[in-house]
Amino acid sequence: MTELIRIGLVGLGGQVQKNHLPALLVSKSCSISAVCDSDASLAQSLGAELGIPSFTDLQSMASSKLVDAVLISVPHSFHFELTRVALENNLHVLKEKPFAINTEEAVYLAGFAKTRGLVLMTCVQRRFTDSSISFKRNLTLVGDPYLMNARYSMDIQYLSEGWRGSDTLSGGGCLIDMGYHLIDQILWYFGVPRSISASFSNGARPFQNYEVEDSASLLVDWGNLHGTVQISRAMPPKMDYIEVFGTNGSLSLSKGVLILRDRSGNPVLETISAQLKIDPYLRQLDFFAYCIGYHVSPPSHIPQVSLIDRCYSQYLLQMEK
Repeated sequence: MTELIRIGLVGLGGQVQKNHLPALLVSKSCSISAVCDSDASLAQSLGAELGIPSFTDLQSMASSKLVDAVLISVPHSFHFELTRVALENNLHVLKEKPFAINTEEAVYLAGFAKTRGLVLMTCVQRRFTDSSISFKRNLTLVGDPYLMNARYSMDIQYLSEGWRGSDTLSGGGCLIDMGYHLIDQILWYFGVPRSISASFSNGARPFQNYEVEDSASLLVDWGNLHGTVQISRAMPPKMDYIEVFGTNGSLSLSKGVLILRDRSGNPVLETISAQLKIDPYLRQLDFFAYCIGYHVSPPSHIPQVSLIDRCYSQYLLQMEK
């Protein structure tokens, strides 16, 4: 495949401008050919800066025939309809997480894309980092895993600001948003668990008005392997790690630092990633283009959405009691 995949950006918020756009501007597999945002001034300004057409609705962008695919980055509640419209117009889709806000929508979108012969891929750039790939490759060195711990936390002072505090716009809180990356990693490393239980809290900022959980704790069971997962927008200090213990030792990953230890806890391997921040986004674009060019289906995200759906369903049942 020699021709670049022409991508239209749908949603021009911070994630796009900080990460996706810089990658697109230097990508050797994809190009940016149009921008779209409901904020007309934002779309026009960025379009003029890049010297490309701007739109305020996806249907107009699709009808222009200027794009082969779209990259969707909008509040979660708009994902389903925008993805459906893109697929209906025979456009491939690379979209921000979550893949969907419930299992029903996930199954529908995956089936629709398959029927149309289109690539529908979720942005999970952690799969394209050197350290995450190394963690997966070295997992066998710990022997039979029996215990896993993971935490992804930060300390956001104003949880009521922006759309992420609205259940209507976000479809959930920290679990479906920042937690989606950690859930995806866990399923990638260890497979779909046999069972999962969850508890939630939204009491970290009692004088702020937000409708979704600020923290979540999960107990995950694969049979011989058991795990705990903590996700929070209100738990300092900022942490991002995963560790697994096995019959031969342990393996941990935290902020690009990978450490393999023997059964006594002594380090036997330590690597520190020197990867540039833009690299995983470039690899992600390359894989998206590869899937389009060679008619390859990217990994399904129905299991991720289903797992998160089960956690929220448990929570609702608990609240009804």
